[in-house]
Amino acid sequence: MTHNNTLFVVSESHNWPWLNYVLEEFSRIQSADFEIKIVEDLPSKEEAIPCVFYGVRNSESSFLNIPCHAHARFPSGMKEHSRGFFGYEAKGEWDLFWNAFLHLSRKEEYDAELSGKRVRSYRNLHPDNNGQRYLTPSVNLIFDWLEELLTTHYPSLQFKPGAKPNIEFSHDLDYIKKTIQLRLKQSVFNAFNAVKALPNFKKAGSKAARAFRFLTQTPSYWCFNYWLEKEREYGVNSVFYVYADAPKNKGFRSWLIDPSYQISTNKRLQDQLKAMHQDGWEIGLHGSFASAENPSLLKAEKEILEHALGIPVTKTRQHWLNYTEQITPFVHQELFKQDSTIGWNDQVGFRAGVASRYRPWNHKENRPFDYWVLPQVVMDSNLFDYADNSSIDVFDQAKTVVAKAMSCKNAAISISWHPRTCSSDYNWQNPYLEFLKAYGNK
Repeated sequence: MTHNNTLFVVSESHNWPWLNYVLEEFSRIQSADFEIKIVEDLPSKEEAIPCVFYGVRNSESSFLNIPCHAHARFPSGMKEHSRGFFGYEAKGEWDLFWNAFLHLSRKEEYDAELSGKRVRSYRNLHPDNNGQRYLTPSVNLIFDWLEELLTTHYPSLQFKPGAKPNIEFSHDLDYIKKTIQLRLKQSVFNAFNAVKALPNFKKAGSKAARAFRFLTQTPSYWCFNYWLEKEREYGVNSVFYVYADAPKNKGFRSWLIDPSYQISTNKRLQDQLKAMHQDGWEIGLHGSFASAENPSLLKAEKEILEHALGIPVTKTRQHWLNYTEQITPFVHQELFKQDSTIGWNDQVGFRAGVASRYRPWNHKENRPFDYWVLPQVVMDSNLFDYADNSSIDVFDQAKTVVAKAMSCKNAAISISWHPRTCSSDYNWQNPYLEFLKAYGNK
């Protein structure tokens, strides 16, 4: 019996759940055209069969014996490998499978939350506060290397070509008019950036003037036609993530943080979104801030949006990228097919180290969830709010991140721009338009 079209990964059985997850993601992302089996021993000693020994002492493989570091992380933080990916290494050895798992599962974030330290989608709250690691799709680079090793040593193992790289252009519909809540929040943000610009008085003065103008001016935020016209020009149908105000979602925090429109009663907004949906634009749910920790609330919001528009809603992104490891992914699995919450508020980049659609990991049950995550890698506020006083050209950084993603096999990422930001209050539209021009379908 020949086994030339099967890759055997020899490992101890306690590795199997998470290792099987990594190998399944590798097989799908790299378009492997062969079967992968994890075993404790090879099925035959009498023939040369494709195999990888993972952490097995006295292995029979001289070139695909991947060291296993007892599933530990190391206190030095992630380092950059010569092949460009980031991971933990010990004494010069790199556990490729475990490093891929650490990125995909975001285990460091999960462990931090268990210890009482919420990351809240802010990179500067992450236990490994190394901003450089998130500028690299490390999982894809690890998988590329594994594909190269396998095809070099086992020519019988074939990989299919990847699909065309895909960007989901998207918009979080937070405001359709300027509210007192937004005036307060954005003016405070602008004033804070003005203070940070000191002692450059000219720059600080410019930002203070911007804060004052924002507080006093009232441009229109009904910006649908602008975005639809630009996206039609480049053959793009984006996703609009829409808020739904559930009656149970009340209180001061909701009043201050969440959008203020009511999709269930706003006929003009309903008609606008229905017409867009008929023309090929997608509608997802922009769950309220509290809904990330309240399954019944998120379910109610989804039902309100579906009822108001008469369409099924299968995609979601939480407001402010709010995410609770113990709750949010479980309700997302119940209600949606795809989530695009996994990104950073304060930095561009790959929060899970991956530039492809993937299944998130269920740490409680030691298995993958059944829904998909589409990584958000660039958001307008990354460039204009959180990096406003940085010496780095953040748009160049964002373009590099997207270019890296597009070079990956089976690349799939999301770029998010708030619709109101094309108004005179912001004028943030140009980077989005450049991405449309570079990666649109025309």
